[in-house]
Amino acid sequence: MMSINRIFSLITFCVICSGFLSGCLDEIAFDGSENQLENLAIQGKLIRGTPSVVSVSIHKISPFSGFDNPMPVESARVSLLDENGNSVDLLASGPGLFQLEIQDGQAEFVVQEGRAYQIRAVTGAGVVYESELEPLLPVPSPVSVDIELTTRGEINEAGNIVENAYLQFYINTPLSVPNSGQNSFLKWDMEGCYRFIETTPNSPAFPKTCYNKEAVSLGKVKVFNGSESGAGGLISRSLLLETEQDYRFSQGYYLTVYQQSLSENAFQYWDEARQLVERSGSFFEPAPGKIRGNIRNPDNPEEDVFGYFYATVQDTFRLRVRPEDAFYPSPYCLSSFADGERNAVCYDCLLRPNSTLEKPDYWED
Repeated sequence: MMSINRIFSLITFCVICSGFLSGCLDEIAFDGSENQLENLAIQGKLIRGTPSVVSVSIHKISPFSGFDNPMPVESARVSLLDENGNSVDLLASGPGLFQLEIQDGQAEFVVQEGRAYQIRAVTGAGVVYESELEPLLPVPSPVSVDIELTTRGEINEAGNIVENAYLQFYINTPLSVPNSGQNSFLKWDMEGCYRFIETTPNSPAFPKTCYNKEAVSLGKVKVFNGSESGAGGLISRSLLLETEQDYRFSQGYYLTVYQQSLSENAFQYWDEARQLVERSGSFFEPAPGKIRGNIRNPDNPEEDVFGYFYATVQDTFRLRVRPEDAFYPSPYCLSSFADGERNAVCYDCLLRPNSTLEKPDYWED
């Protein structure tokens, strides 16, 4: 599964490259210095929960090395601060990654709706980077997610038009929390989990059952501007996800939707990122220029620092998708055997990426 940090690196890479591509019709001169060819990308998020979790990634990204090769900054010291100057240090959790769980009732540092938070990172060279304060706002709870089957004609490798089937997922949710009187800016993250049962022509008496988590809607940003709707409004059947109707839905599937609250500034950042990603497939579209987030070097405010830190309250909605809900797609192994293939994963489901025998706590048969 592609990690959230790698997805962010993809978006950040597009953001950086857009600045260079904006002058693609003119001669571009570079001085060859490291500052011209390398930028710092800092991505951070505070999620209010039990416990609350703050996570930060810090990488150096060159527009010429590609988003697959960010260079982690491992020697940094990272802190979370509140509006009153209270702080807590994050722990290194991997190359360029820093994280901390904050338990409710922790006297030294409190994560609470209505307060504002920021991050501070100090590199090994002593350079300080700080985000702006971000408010922690309440989030409305989703009501439901609907599924629809759709088909469309597409050209296959042989040049023929074939009908391919897709599943579309639509969300229904209020735009404001009770008694708030103000609509929210929303962002959605999603992940899927599907069941994969070993199936062979001579299946053992007790085939293994694996569970595979996957990122969905890779490289896409899903946000909604609640301020454009009337007070107390609703989102009705807003398209969250479209994915192929395939074997993943043949033996059980769960779609997990994380609905997050955003500040207006955070919404503007992620909406610009959404627009950039959606049109980055062509060099001939107008380049939007570099998108700067809310992180700065206070000693050098002109330094280009990419990324954003935001604080959010997150509401989790899980949709159980039974085979009949997905209109009975064919299991992977039965399809491969029908084609005369002998796929190793049908004999050992643990060979599949991100596969485990441990059933998720939320899974119902």
